[in-house]
Amino acid sequence: ALNSLIGSPLGYIGSEDGGELTQKIIKSNTGIVLIDEFEKADEKVFNFFLELLEDGQFTNNKGQCINLDEYIIIFTSNLSKEEFFSKIPNELITRFDYICNFTSLSYDEKLNYADMKTKEILSKLKDKIEIDENDILNNLDLNKYKDVRNIKRAIISEISKYLEL
Repeated sequence: ALNSLIGSPLGYIGSEDGGELTQKIIKSNTGIVLIDEFEKADEKVFNFFLELLEDGQFTNNKGQCINLDEYIIIFTSNLSKEEFFSKIPNELITRFDYICNFTSLSYDEKLNYADMKTKEILSKLKDKIEIDENDILNNLDLNKYKDVRNIKRAIISEISKYLEL
Protein backbone atom coordinates (compact mmCIF):
# COMPACT_ATOMS: atom_id res chain seq x y z
CA ALA A 1 0.00 0.00 0.00
CA LEU A 2 2.81 2.41 0.84
CA ASN A 3 4.54 1.66 -2.47
CA SER A 4 1.40 2.64 -4.37
CA LEU A 5 1.39 5.99 -2.52
CA ILE A 6 5.02 7.00 -2.90
CA GLY A 7 6.15 4.63 -5.69
CA SER A 8 7.88 1.28 -5.72
CA PRO A 9 11.61 1.16 -5.08
CA LEU A 10 13.63 1.99 -8.20
CA GLY A 11 13.94 -0.98 -10.51
CA TYR A 12 10.57 -2.48 -9.54
CA ILE A 13 7.31 -2.34 -11.48
CA GLY A 14 5.64 0.99 -10.77
CA SER A 15 8.85 2.76 -9.84
CA GLU A 16 8.79 4.99 -12.90
CA ASP A 17 5.66 6.96 -11.92
CA GLY A 18 6.71 8.32 -8.51
CA GLY A 19 3.63 6.97 -6.75
CA GLU A 20 -0.09 7.65 -6.86
CA LEU A 21 -0.02 10.36 -4.20
CA THR A 22 2.77 12.22 -6.01
CA GLN A 23 0.90 12.05 -9.32
CA LYS A 24 -2.38 13.28 -7.81
CA ILE A 25 -0.69 16.19 -6.04
CA ILE A 26 1.23 17.27 -9.14
CA LYS A 27 -1.87 17.06 -11.39
CA SER A 28 -4.29 18.67 -8.94
CA ASN A 29 -4.60 22.31 -8.06
CA THR A 30 -7.12 21.93 -5.24
CA GLY A 31 -4.84 21.81 -2.21
CA ILE A 32 -6.93 19.01 -0.70
CA VAL A 33 -5.93 15.37 -0.24
CA LEU A 34 -8.67 12.88 0.66
CA ILE A 35 -7.62 9.59 2.20
CA ASP A 36 -10.77 7.45 2.23
CA GLU A 37 -11.31 4.52 4.62
CA PHE A 38 -8.04 5.22 6.37
CA GLU A 39 -8.64 2.46 8.91
CA LYS A 40 -7.81 -0.13 6.24
CA ALA A 41 -4.21 1.10 6.02
CA ASP A 42 -1.37 -0.87 7.54
CA GLU A 43 1.25 0.27 10.05
CA LYS A 44 3.67 1.43 7.33
CA VAL A 45 1.03 3.78 5.90
CA PHE A 46 0.15 5.06 9.38
CA ASN A 47 3.85 5.80 9.95
CA PHE A 48 4.12 7.51 6.57
CA PHE A 49 1.25 9.86 7.41
CA LEU A 50 2.62 10.42 10.90
CA GLU A 51 5.84 11.74 9.35
CA LEU A 52 3.96 13.64 6.63
CA LEU A 53 1.75 15.42 9.15
CA GLU A 54 4.79 16.20 11.30
CA ASP A 55 7.05 17.49 8.51
CA GLY A 56 4.48 18.76 5.98
CA GLN A 57 6.32 16.98 3.18
CA PHE A 58 7.48 13.59 1.98
CA THR A 59 10.08 12.20 -0.37
CA ASN A 60 8.85 9.85 -3.07
CA ASN A 61 10.75 6.90 -4.53
CA LYS A 62 12.54 9.17 -7.03
CA GLY A 63 13.90 11.39 -4.29
CA GLN A 64 11.50 14.26 -5.09
CA CYS A 65 10.42 16.27 -2.06
CA ILE A 66 6.67 16.83 -2.22
CA ASN A 67 5.59 19.75 -0.03
CA LEU A 68 2.07 19.65 1.43
CA ASP A 69 2.35 22.61 3.80
CA GLU A 70 -0.59 24.43 2.23
CA TYR A 71 -2.76 21.35 1.80
CA ILE A 72 -5.74 20.18 3.76
CA ILE A 73 -5.57 16.44 4.34
CA ILE A 74 -8.85 14.72 5.14
CA PHE A 75 -8.96 11.17 6.45
CA THR A 76 -12.26 9.30 6.45
CA SER A 77 -13.11 6.17 8.38
CA ASN A 78 -16.09 3.92 8.93
CA LEU A 79 -14.98 3.09 12.46
CA SER A 80 -17.06 3.94 15.49
CA LYS A 81 -15.55 6.44 17.91
CA GLU A 82 -14.34 3.64 20.19
CA GLU A 83 -12.91 1.59 17.31
CA PHE A 84 -11.17 4.67 15.92
CA PHE A 85 -9.32 5.41 19.13
CA SER A 86 -8.29 1.77 19.56
CA LYS A 87 -7.22 1.11 15.92
CA ILE A 88 -5.49 4.37 14.92
CA PRO A 89 -2.17 4.93 16.70
CA ASN A 90 -2.34 7.66 19.35
CA GLU A 91 0.79 9.37 17.97
CA LEU A 92 -1.04 9.83 14.69
CA ILE A 93 -4.28 10.98 16.32
CA THR A 94 -2.39 13.75 18.10
CA ARG A 95 -1.37 15.13 14.67
CA PHE A 96 -4.99 15.59 13.58
CA ASP A 97 -6.26 19.15 13.96
CA TYR A 98 -9.91 18.16 13.98
CA ILE A 99 -11.82 14.92 14.49
CA CYS A 100 -15.50 14.81 13.59
CA ASN A 101 -17.81 11.95 14.55
CA PHE A 102 -21.02 11.58 12.63
CA THR A 103 -24.13 10.19 14.25
CA SER A 104 -26.46 7.70 12.67
CA LEU A 105 -29.39 9.02 10.72
CA SER A 106 -32.67 9.25 12.59
CA TYR A 107 -35.73 7.53 11.21
CA ASP A 108 -37.19 10.90 10.17
CA GLU A 109 -33.99 11.83 8.32
CA LYS A 110 -34.08 8.51 6.48
CA LEU A 111 -37.74 9.03 5.62
CA ASN A 112 -37.12 12.56 4.34
CA TYR A 113 -34.26 11.33 2.18
CA ALA A 114 -36.27 8.36 0.87
CA ASP A 115 -39.20 10.64 0.02
CA MET A 116 -36.97 13.14 -1.81
CA LYS A 117 -35.00 10.46 -3.68
CA THR A 118 -38.13 8.52 -4.67
CA LYS A 119 -39.72 11.67 -6.11
CA GLU A 120 -36.51 12.52 -7.96
CA ILE A 121 -36.18 9.07 -9.55
CA LEU A 122 -39.87 8.79 -10.40
CA SER A 123 -39.86 12.22 -12.06
CA LYS A 124 -37.16 10.95 -14.44
CA LEU A 125 -39.28 7.88 -15.24
CA LYS A 126 -42.65 9.62 -15.53
CA ASP A 127 -42.94 8.83 -19.27
CA LYS A 128 -42.11 5.15 -18.77
CA ILE A 129 -44.19 4.09 -15.77
CA GLU A 130 -46.73 5.44 -13.37
CA ILE A 131 -46.11 4.57 -9.76
CA ASP A 132 -47.43 6.17 -6.63
CA GLU A 133 -44.42 7.15 -4.55
CA ASN A 134 -46.22 5.90 -1.43
CA ASP A 135 -46.25 2.40 -2.91
CA ILE A 136 -42.45 2.52 -3.01
CA LEU A 137 -42.02 4.13 0.41
CA ASN A 138 -44.44 1.69 2.08
CA ASN A 139 -42.34 -1.24 0.84
CA LEU A 140 -39.15 0.08 2.43
CA ASP A 141 -38.13 -0.91 5.92
CA LEU A 142 -35.95 2.12 6.64
CA ASN A 143 -34.84 0.69 9.99
CA LYS A 144 -32.77 -1.85 8.03
CA TYR A 145 -30.56 0.82 6.48
CA LYS A 146 -27.77 2.79 8.12
CA ASP A 147 -26.92 5.15 5.28
CA VAL A 148 -28.46 6.93 2.31
CA ARG A 149 -26.46 4.89 -0.21
CA ASN A 150 -28.30 1.71 0.83
CA ILE A 151 -31.64 3.51 1.01
CA LYS A 152 -31.15 4.72 -2.56
CA ARG A 153 -30.31 1.17 -3.69
CA ALA A 154 -33.48 -0.13 -2.01
CA ILE A 155 -35.59 2.54 -3.72
CA ILE A 156 -34.11 1.67 -7.11
CA SER A 157 -34.70 -2.01 -6.43
CA GLU A 158 -38.36 -1.36 -5.53
CA ILE A 159 -38.89 0.79 -8.63
CA SER A 160 -37.22 -1.79 -10.87
CA LYS A 161 -39.83 -4.35 -9.75
CA TYR A 162 -42.47 -2.18 -11.39
CA LEU A 163 -40.39 -1.87 -14.55
CA GLU A 164 -40.20 -5.66 -14.87
CA LEU A 165 -43.97 -6.08 -14.90
